[in-house]
Amino acid sequence: MEKPNLTLVRKGASTRSSCAVVLVNGYLSETKLLSEDNDKWWDGLDECGWDGAIYHLWWDASHKGGIVSHMLDALGVAAPAGAVLANRSGAAIAAALGTFLGAGAMTHWRKVKRRAKRTGAQYVPKLLRDEVEEDEVVLIGHSAGARVVHYALRNYQYDSPEIRDVILNGGAIRRGTHHAWDKAVKPIRGKLYNVYHSDDHILRFLYKLGAPGLKSPCGMKPIKRQEFDSVTAEKIVNVDATEFGTSGYTNHWVYPRVLKDTVAKVLCGSEALSR
Repeated sequence: MEKPNLTLVRKGASTRSSCAVVLVNGYLSETKLLSEDNDKWWDGLDECGWDGAIYHLWWDASHKGGIVSHMLDALGVAAPAGAVLANRSGAAIAAALGTFLGAGAMTHWRKVKRRAKRTGAQYVPKLLRDEVEEDEVVLIGHSAGARVVHYALRNYQYDSPEIRDVILNGGAIRRGTHHAWDKAVKPIRGKLYNVYHSDDHILRFLYKLGAPGLKSPCGMKPIKRQEFDSVTAEKIVNVDATEFGTSGYTNHWVYPRVLKDTVAKVLCGSEALSR
């Protein structure tokens, strides 16, 4: 596994800005040159009115290509290919899933999970401490990148930068006590916002089939606040983004363009969203 690195995408528009956004992608992070994909996130942040600094965390999801790439290869289409997937018949998708599983999806997903945990636990806290100049950060994790953020939070022990808020989009993590959300929210000054889409077929088919134990990822359903103490529950806000998007196979990529509809108030320091 290559060491992750944190890159400054742009400085804050104002010298008075003391907060930065740090973006952590999922399976797409394994390619270092992702300007077109990341541009969607930067555009989404601009639409929210974000004028602070932006950083991007690259991490080595897998040297053999993404878990979704294996699926797309089985379907004979090119990534991201959401529109193409939407037009595929159920039989074609089912056949591709069989090929996908036979190609070692479970083994691949276990590797992605190990690398996400190692990246978050061993590298991200120190990268934030050493590379971020601002006093506080908002961490944004997407897909498997949400796992990286989760483990980074559980292992964050520094006073600076302070973790102001956390936004998880389409997270591939379990929703209950198994993943110790109580530990994850401790270093957060504000809230952890879990933005989910119940019609996300990438999570429904690929991640669940590649990881049978991942029955209900937080990217599809709310984190189970009721399973935690009141202090933990108060810090977790579930945001339903199911009304956005068109096709179940493209909804996994809907999050950058709906930031303004889901978490703009959080990013701009306004009132918190309802649970």
